Amino acid sequence: MIYHSAVFYPDGRDELMPLVSPIGNEEPIRAAILPHMRLEGVAPFYRRVFASIPDGKRLIILLPLHRETLEKDRGMHIFQSPEATEETPLGLVRISGLGLPDGTPYEKEEYSKELFLPYIAYHNPSSLVHFLFIRITRGAQIKELSRILSPLSDDDTIFLISSNMTGRLPENDVGKATKASIDEILKGGHLMDQYQKGRLGACATPLIESVQAILGGRWELIGAKDDDRTSGHAAFIMR
Repeated sequence: MIYHSAVFYPDGRDELMPLVSPIGNEEPIRAAILPHMRLEGVAPFYRRVFASIPDGKRLIILLPLHRETLEKDRGMHIFQSPEATEETPLGLVRISGLGLPDGTPYEKEEYSKELFLPYIAYHNPSSLVHFLFIRITRGAQIKELSRILSPLSDDDTIFLISSNMTGRLPENDVGKATKASIDEILKGGHLMDQYQKGRLGACATPLIESVQAILGGRWELIGAKDDDRTSGHAAFIMR
């Protein structure tokens, strides 16, 4: 379901097209990290990443939950969008499941999923897509996520992670905190340790570490955004 159209991105084809196109051709990637904020502010990052994803590749998109899970979901922390064909102004997106708990209640609050839909519909209409909503608070839970993702890692699969570099901060703190997060991600290593120590503020840190461990690669910064006064944003790829 679509819940956030015309809030974080335009809901008309004519308004979306300048944000989505043109998408060129870049060297293929295995994974990427993209920010979530109003699409107008980060559209160039999305175009750059999708230029590196051939149509038909399976897309596994990892979205951090920013709230506690519901009482009925106590003890669970990985959820999926239900199977559906999502209709967008730019075409259809085929969403498939992985047999995980239903994440429908979280779609209503987490708009990050919907930022990907215009690019998939426009550039990757043949791709099968899995959206996972994930709430991990302890390092040990990363093992469960890795157990789910590892069998899906192959030459036909791209992992995309939605993450900002900081939470909401006072304006004077955003730049320093953003740089600190970028530096830690570029270094690699045990990111969750740095996250728990307050040296890394990226909301999807556990998801980033899990993909990093599965693929065994290093992140490459492709751009950072420094004009948001409340939070920091950057985009990375892994070749």
